[in-house]
Amino acid sequence: SLIVMSGLFFTTFVQNHEDNMVEVTQGKATLLGATSASALLFADKYSAVQALAFLEQYATTRYAQIYDANGALFAEYIRPGEEVDFWLTDFEEGLFFANGNVYVSHTITLDNENLGVIVVSESGNASLAQRQRYLAIGSLIFFGSVVLAYMLNWRLQKLLAVPVSRLVEFVRH
Repeated sequence: SLIVMSGLFFTTFVQNHEDNMVEVTQGKATLLGATSASALLFADKYSAVQALAFLEQYATTRYAQIYDANGALFAEYIRPGEEVDFWLTDFEEGLFFANGNVYVSHTITLDNENLGVIVVSESGNASLAQRQRYLAIGSLIFFGSVVLAYMLNWRLQKLLAVPVSRLVEFVRH
């Protein structure tokens, strides 16, 4: 039962972590879409690039791109060492997983006018590292529980064996 519980704990963690990663990525795309709407409206590329620059503080963000209403690249942020592996034409609406990464697209609108699209890609490597950490923690807990159970069983067996052997000794005489 300890193995089953450990497995359930691990799979629940993985699902919660992925759900959280998707939610955070969607939040970034929504926030960036709202802050870059005026930049798209006034063709202010500098402001759009500055809006995307805040993604530098998030180690898991691979890249983000803003496209105008015609589908032309308007501004982008690419983390050093990363490459754009999906362009707007490759994107499905909303979000999807590919190559171990999360990809989110969000339509940028202002007063029901389509101004463009923002695309954000997040690395799944953080999720993999987190999984490995939790697997190590779960393994330690499992083996610690087995050792503790063995020690308690050994101690309890010694504690119960003495009265039983006295009783057997008494019955023999």
